[in-house]
Amino acid sequence: MTRAIYQGGSRTAQLDPVMRELLPVLRYFYLAFTQPTSNVWRHGYQAAIGTWGEARGLAIAHAGQKFVHDLTGCGLVMPAFIDPLNIEKRDILTSDEARILLLLCYMGADDVARARDIIASLNQGRVDPSLVRHGLALSAHLDPAHATRVVPRLTLVS
Repeated sequence: MTRAIYQGGSRTAQLDPVMRELLPVLRYFYLAFTQPTSNVWRHGYQAAIGTWGEARGLAIAHAGQKFVHDLTGCGLVMPAFIDPLNIEKRDILTSDEARILLLLCYMGADDVARARDIIASLNQGRVDPSLVRHGLALSAHLDPAHATRVVPRLTLVS
């Protein structure tokens, strides 16, 4: 995740493949937080499961939901996201979406200075520890090395 995710355009085709797959998931959760009576959050989980499989997809979706929750509560101005259900605009990337994905990329690469600058710009000059914690957790789940870890199986010993 150290590659550049955004090459100066406004289209999702210019995103790193991992970030391109994550974007609709984050958009669904953002929409769910701005429309709390909807069940659109379920689409976010389904999109993640469809992309990364059940175990990893659920972990990414859960971490993404926490991250977006912090994003929607941290600043005075809500970031601009494209409606994931709008087929005509889903290939457009807002500048806020690009900054948020870049933040996750910097967090995954341990680029503290750049990540801190983006967090401060999103959060009216403050660095929110919850946003940092959940952003780091999400970027850890997106790391390809995280997907290849072997979880030991439990066995019954009698």
